[in-house]
Amino acid sequence: MNTRIVLVLTMAVVCACESTQVVAQDGSSRADQSSSERIEIPSTPAGKMLGEWLRAHNLANSDSISAWIHQSFSSDKLATMNFDNHLDFYMTGTEMFGQLHEQPYRIIKSEPYALTIYLVEEGYQSQPEPDPLHILIVELELDPEDPEHLKKGLGLGNLVCAIEYGRDDLLEE
Repeated sequence: MNTRIVLVLTMAVVCACESTQVVAQDGSSRADQSSSERIEIPSTPAGKMLGEWLRAHNLANSDSISAWIHQSFSSDKLATMNFDNHLDFYMTGTEMFGQLHEQPYRIIKSEPYALTIYLVEEGYQSQPEPDPLHILIVELELDPEDPEHLKKGLGLGNLVCAIEYGRDDLLEE
């Protein structure tokens, strides 16, 4: 199966979101984000995991992605997954989306163990409004019983696909 199709299909299973939120360093949030406010990755377990993935993604080499996979999945999940497929998936993401700004463009959902966020490709402005083609939606969920590890793999998708396929659940209000 074509890797681009896999990324689009993965994007199709990204969880629903309710509203755009501004998230403070402590992980608290409020609706009606102002474009002039500086948005930070929340200091929650989910935000920590996102930051670790973002660093590995931006290094864009198989060693960093491999180390991130080993760190982010439980030993039980690692024992049953096809590691090479996971590595290929995340490496394809680095090729398709390139370097990403470390400052989020939008935070759609922020909970201690779950996060849905928009990131913009490096080289593209994030204000006043970037082209949806250059916005990556990242969705992650940690296992609440094992918050150091992902419950499942990251959901990665391009915002323009969410728009084209009518995924209102992934769009801000």
